[in-house]
Amino acid sequence: MILMPSYCNLVDMLTQRAQSSGRAVYANFINGDGEMAEQLTFKELHQSACQIGEALQEKGLAGHRIGRCKVT
Repeated sequence: MILMPSYCNLVDMLTQRAQSSGRAVYANFINGDGEMAEQLTFKELHQSACQIGEALQEKGLAGHRIGRCKVT
């Protein structure tokens, strides 16, 4: 039996994963030719999420639901 850690929320999970295994790959992005174009680590994802969170707080949007996508 594998014990999975429990988290209170997504922020807690991401923070813990960035600290414990920040170099681990979170996502691979594939280009139109089916080749890997980019990788995103847990540390990079955490850093990006923190930047977005700070920007939202500065705009008074803390606690609001938002969506984000990356189009290339």
